[in-house]
Amino acid sequence: MKILYVVLIIVLVVFVYYLISKQRNAKDEDQLAGKFLHYHSVDSSRTIQSGNVQMNLVLESKRNLEFFLTSDNNVIVSAFLGERENTFTKINAEGNIADTLKLISRPEDIVFLKGFIVDKRARQYYRWSFNGVKIPIGIIAQNSCFDWDTQRQSKQLADIAKQSKAVHVDYNFDSPVPQKKLERGYKLHRQFPATP
Repeated sequence: MKILYVVLIIVLVVFVYYLISKQRNAKDEDQLAGKFLHYHSVDSSRTIQSGNVQMNLVLESKRNLEFFLTSDNNVIVSAFLGERENTFTKINAEGNIADTLKLISRPEDIVFLKGFIVDKRARQYYRWSFNGVKIPIGIIAQNSCFDWDTQRQSKQLADIAKQSKAVHVDYNFDSPVPQKKLERGYKLHRQFPATP
């Protein structure tokens, strides 16, 4: 029985020593070396001055920031400020805030994909990153219940292809020329060099 008490006392002493050394190491790690004492911590204030350079806090987010660079050299930054407040900020090439878009929705419902902002729950998307318009565009969900049979799906795809003004481009080894779809397949257009 004495051995049990001795083992218990040793474990207790080791645990107390571990806690004391952990606190001492934490204090040492928080302190900077003497030559860096004039530096400011990033979290100390909203504006940090270091020599000739001044750094200002632009955005804070409760989740990771997401970025997208537009063709106009604007950076779109996606941030979540609160539980349901999603903010998209457009920063121009000079570093100034050009515009903002705020959406009230859960972070799980917002998708920021290549500049497009999609609200899955409301079934809407925004092209604000590209044109500055803050009005959402509705997304028409077809077969959202997945209850269409093969025949109905094929008919829908055929209707889309028939009404489309797009040209199907199929690159192959014979000719990289775009092919316009006809009623019974594709018609191949070949271009031959002009004869001298």
